[in-house]
Amino acid sequence: MLESRLVKLVVGCSFFWAGCGKPGELAVTPETIDWGEVDFQGWPSDMDEGGYQQTEVAITNLGETDLDVIIQTVDFDHLCIEGFSVAPIAPPTLTPGTGYAFFVGVCAYSSEDGERDQLVSGSLDFSAEGLDESLSIPWQFTPVRNMGGSDTGDDDTGR
Repeated sequence: MLESRLVKLVVGCSFFWAGCGKPGELAVTPETIDWGEVDFQGWPSDMDEGGYQQTEVAITNLGETDLDVIIQTVDFDHLCIEGFSVAPIAPPTLTPGTGYAFFVGVCAYSSEDGERDQLVSGSLDFSAEGLDESLSIPWQFTPVRNMGGSDTGDDDTGR
C-alpha cells in the first residue's frame, strides 16, 4: 500500500493581508521507494529508457492555492526520469485539486566506487514557494549481477 506525505504550505500570504485564503497542501506518493535488489546482468542492452523497475511518483495539490513545485534533486548518476537528464525539474503549475505524475527508475551504479552488492541510497527533493523546507522521498536499491554460475566480477559493466 502506498502512503502519501502531506505538507501544508503557506503560499504568498502575510499576516498583514486579510483574505489570503487557506494554506496550500501538497501530497506526495509514495513516501519512500525501495527497489530492493536490481539485477544489472544485461545492462545496458536490456534496460528501458526509463530504467529498471520504474515506479510512479505523484504530487498533488490538495490546497486552494496554485503551487509551483520544483523537483530540486535527482541523482541522475543512479536514476532515470524519462524525458529529463538534469535537475531541477519544473512540473506544470499545480492548480487546486490537480496533480503531476512521473516515473523514476534505476539506471546505473558505480562499480569503481564499490557500489555493486552494496546498498545505494538518496532522495528526490521537492520544494515550492512558501515551503520552509524541502520535502524528500528517500530511495534505495542494491545493484547485483545474477550471473547464473560462478561470478568472478571480472566483467562488471556498471558505471
